Amino acid sequence: MLKVYFDTNIYSHIESMKECLDLILLRTEQGKIGVHFTIVNMWEIVRGITEKTLQEFQQKIKLAWKITGKGHVLTDPWQHVQRNVKLNFLIIPEPPSADFVKILREITFAKSTKQIEQIINPLKISAKEFVRNWTKSMQKIKEKTIQTLNIKYPTLSKKERASKFLSEPVASHLRAETWANLIRRYRLPSEATLLDWLEAYNLFPSIRYKIDVWMSYLWKIYHEGKEPDVGDYFDLEQVIYLDAMDYYISNDGSFLSLLKRSGNLELQNRCISLDEFCQMLSSENIPPSCAPLTSNKIPL
Repeated sequence: MLKVYFDTNIYSHIESMKECLDLILLRTEQGKIGVHFTIVNMWEIVRGITEKTLQEFQQKIKLAWKITGKGHVLTDPWQHVQRNVKLNFLIIPEPPSADFVKILREITFAKSTKQIEQIINPLKISAKEFVRNWTKSMQKIKEKTIQTLNIKYPTLSKKERASKFLSEPVASHLRAETWANLIRRYRLPSEATLLDWLEAYNLFPSIRYKIDVWMSYLWKIYHEGKEPDVGDYFDLEQVIYLDAMDYYISNDGSFLSLLKRSGNLELQNRCISLDEFCQMLSSENIPPSCAPLTSNKIPL
């Protein structure tokens, strides 16, 4: 069975693509694919909910319940990253902190908007906390990035500094800063501090993906001089799940470009559009992802 992750935007686009949706449901029923859902998808969906859109929200969750085969739901991002790191140090991971399958099921079969509201209120609070933490973290790293480039290349223009972004020693310094931030963000065990960024990069695919995409994103916002978009936070968070997936499906052209610019071949081979995915499903012999998880190429 191919394991697949849908970017949140897919749950909106797929509704108008009946032929593709039918094909996804057929391949799911045949056991050829398993589409996975996460709390990050849920946060992104509940963030924009109003009282008037509760029923629309429930329809989207019903669709997710159906597409994911009634149970392909992953743990929260913290526990997902913690698990691999803890196992590396022979530490027994904690059991899942929440039953997300149960939450998805309860929303799907809720009989009233009041019942839906009761279920999603804690999710809306945690979504706000997620955005607040990301905003704080992003601001710190953005400031650190600008400071590092200014110190290393004080006589260069901003455009010239951007060209040096992935040059040494700046690249290694920023990756080290990113790894230190990930240790704090994902509340990794103290043993993780024994690893430098390159060791963590080679040991853990989820960390590798995060570092590569993070560097690509930092370059983008520095080069374009734009403030980070809140919607980007959810996309950047979903990357950590791709160590367990064969394919990541998204119709966000900007984010797919970001992944390709990361230089990480594992990500490039796993990330495709919905149209490409549906074309793939039309074949009786669905190709597996061709990117080995053992790759430790560092894009420079």
